[in-house]
Amino acid sequence: MQSIVNDILSKATDKDAKELYKKIVKYGKQAIPYLIEKIDAKGYSYVGKLDPMNSNIMSLYNYNGMQAAYVTELILSGANYNGQRAFGDGNTMLFSRNIILKEPNHEALKYTDMIKVKSLYENWWQHHRNKQIKDLIIAWNHGDRPLFHSVYEWY
Repeated sequence: MQSIVNDILSKATDKDAKELYKKIVKYGKQAIPYLIEKIDAKGYSYVGKLDPMNSNIMSLYNYNGMQAAYVTELILSGANYNGQRAFGDGNTMLFSRNIILKEPNHEALKYTDMIKVKSLYENWWQHHRNKQIKDLIIAWNHGDRPLFHSVYEWY
């Protein structure tokens, strides 16, 4: 599983990442600690998605760790394993741009922000790790998410 997580962080194209996402999501809750560990990974990789409305790439490169955070959210969302919810058209992605921005001005993150984001995910996981995956999915779909009540938000 660790090698799949490392591969996710190193893939440069959306297609490569999509296939790896499908593999890691099958591990479900087991993958979450491995993913959280990588949220503050240094370096850059492909993160954004193609805008289905106008074909513009919304964000091409961002911190590697944002991939790990995204896959954590993907697992917690309960997206089905064939990727329908997360990889379909623009109306079915988890987030419109699949990037984390800092409020209140939608600022791009700095590396110090990624360290803080990792801490938020770690704290959230410490309080939720003993729950069943079905309960985590229900909670996530009702707004109980790692970045809730923080200055960071998924877009």
